[in-house]
Amino acid sequence: MSLGELSISDLGQIVTGKTPSTKNPAFFNGEYQFVTPSDLDWKTYYCQSTERTVTDDARKILHNQFIPANTVMVTCIGNTIGKCGLSSGDCLTNQQINSIIPKIGIDPKFIYYLLIHNTDVVRGFGLGGGSATPILNKNAFSRIKFRVPPRQQWTNIAGILSAYDDLIENNRRRIQLLEQAARLLY
Repeated sequence: MSLGELSISDLGQIVTGKTPSTKNPAFFNGEYQFVTPSDLDWKTYYCQSTERTVTDDARKILHNQFIPANTVMVTCIGNTIGKCGLSSGDCLTNQQINSIIPKIGIDPKFIYYLLIHNTDVVRGFGLGGGSATPILNKNAFSRIKFRVPPRQQWTNIAGILSAYDDLIENNRRRIQLLEQAARLLY
């Protein structure tokens, strides 16, 4: 297997999030997730819940920053640089997250696993700047390069790895339901 090299911009459209004005309460407590770095873990897989949500009013104002389901979200500030997850539905991220909307034909799960496997590369780009609070801006983020297997293998790789993550996610949900049932019982 010969490895090629691709930059993040070759994988899809890069979108940097934005926070709606906190002075307008009509933008918050709505039906869409508002993803911040604290909502992602080092291996979030699908982001199922967030601390805050935004409304359709926020979506109308920030329509260019809204991302669709199955978009890969990556934190790009401070010590959290490199945390990533997949969006579980249409959502908005704050400006500390760069997202990759995959090009047609590219499996978003492959991009997710590529980033998880190369967290040190992403962190190296972001933490190497020498500033007090490291920030990986959209331009630098889009230029990060990875070694990748031949394209015809991407879907197979994503399928194998995601089968395990799907099992883990299902078991996590089962545990939550059992814990809830136990609380109700006692």
